[in-house]
Amino acid sequence: MYELTRDTRWYRAALIALGCALLAVTAVLLTSSPSSARARRLIPAAVRAEIRTAALTIARQSGDSAPTSIKAVETTHGRALLTATPGDVVSHGAGQTVYLVVMTGHFTYRGPVPPHARVPTGTYLAIVLSPRSLALEDLGLSFKRPATPLTSDGPVVNLRR
Repeated sequence: MYELTRDTRWYRAALIALGCALLAVTAVLLTSSPSSARARRLIPAAVRAEIRTAALTIARQSGDSAPTSIKAVETTHGRALLTATPGDVVSHGAGQTVYLVVMTGHFTYRGPVPPHARVPTGTYLAIVLSPRSLALEDLGLSFKRPATPLTSDGPVVNLRR
């Protein structure tokens, strides 16, 4: 039979206490994080036309003046990046409210690319807009549908007429 020494018992108790503390901190962070508490409301009707105009301008600049689908949701910057540019992180302001717009069409990236690199193209264009100025904050282009459905961020608005 294995007998626990005083040091072994203390070590086990410390590990159990540490595990409990980590679980408590995780629970607090998950329930009080800005991304879970904010940006769960419908985009105000007064702003929708402006978001649509901004999205269509970016789509036109990306080679498609008439996307087949334009859907938007109000969310946090951190959550928007999970959809628009998976793997990208925001160094500050992850809880800041933004508008995430995902469009379907035929798009070509018009920004700078490294020498000898292919120009990125895709059928899904995801953009992150500042709620105050509707300025473009982030852009993602892909042939794959976003892995995270927009409905996971809040009520989705269809901006296609």
